[in-house]
Amino acid sequence: MDIFGAQVLVLGWLLLIGGGVLLVVSATLVYRRSKQIAEQTKRINARLQELLRESHESGKILVRKDRELTLANQTLVERTHDLEEAGKLLVRRDLELTQSNERLRDLDAIKSQFVSVAAHQLRTPLAGIKWTLYALLEERTGKLNAEQKTFAGDAYKATLRLIELVNDLLDASRLEEGRFGFKTQKQDFLPVVQSTYEKFEKSAKEKGVTFSFVAPKEPLPTLTIDKEKITIALENMVDNALKYTPPGGRVTIRLFKEKNQVICDVADTGIGMPKDQTSKIFTKFFRAENAQLSQTSGTGLGLYLAKNIIEHHGGAIFFTTKENQGSTFTFTLPIPVKT
Repeated sequence: MDIFGAQVLVLGWLLLIGGGVLLVVSATLVYRRSKQIAEQTKRINARLQELLRESHESGKILVRKDRELTLANQTLVERTHDLEEAGKLLVRRDLELTQSNERLRDLDAIKSQFVSVAAHQLRTPLAGIKWTLYALLEERTGKLNAEQKTFAGDAYKATLRLIELVNDLLDASRLEEGRFGFKTQKQDFLPVVQSTYEKFEKSAKEKGVTFSFVAPKEPLPTLTIDKEKITIALENMVDNALKYTPPGGRVTIRLFKEKNQVICDVADTGIGMPKDQTSKIFTKFFRAENAQLSQTSGTGLGLYLAKNIIEHHGGAIFFTTKENQGSTFTFTLPIPVKT
């Protein structure tokens, strides 16, 4: 073999070996790539399976939510229907209440008119009875023995109570009809309270109730008031305090100035009022149960009138009370602003 043939042979072997090596390397690379692709495929499949499971669960949740929404929608439709029916019922009830209120207003007006007429009709004969009994007590028609004087005296006191009742009824009627006739002017309030105290001083002493008046420590400014009407309000409060305070108790009137108002307290150690009845205290004709047991007479108009009179003057009235311990009624009157 010559040199050229040997070179060709060697070159062939080299090419053969190189091709084999290249084949091995290629096979190795293909294997590794296939393995990577297989692993990626496996991961992708696993992820797809996971997504499929999640999608399946989401689907079940959506189906459940859809059912719930369908049921909720049905319930809402039913509730809407119920509300519509309730609305119709409320409209009917409102109409019925409106008609009932109109009837009540008409009846109240008729009642007030009847009370006014009846009170006016009673006033004249009662005045005649009062002065007749007064004349008997003064013995203008002849001497009376002790028993006769007692009977005449009792009749005279009963007549005075009836006259007070008639006056209260007339005042309430005029107040409701706007005919109470307030006539205000600037004047001192202290003499009003002082004269009220003096008016009840004797009856308090006869009953055995300690009655006192705490006057203000400094002069009070003049107030714009209707003296007659304010006197009615104050007398009603004092009369209640003395009426419902048993012998041995105390009633105190206190008058003082605070900031831009004058304040008057009427405090007693009487029967007080049950807590569950205090909301009705200024209602017309209302009397607490313990008050009815303590005093059978009474109209339940005193505090109703007092409240309306004081509020007409721009003031306010309020109270504190405790059953079997007493009550304090307080009212305020505004001090006029100086111009």
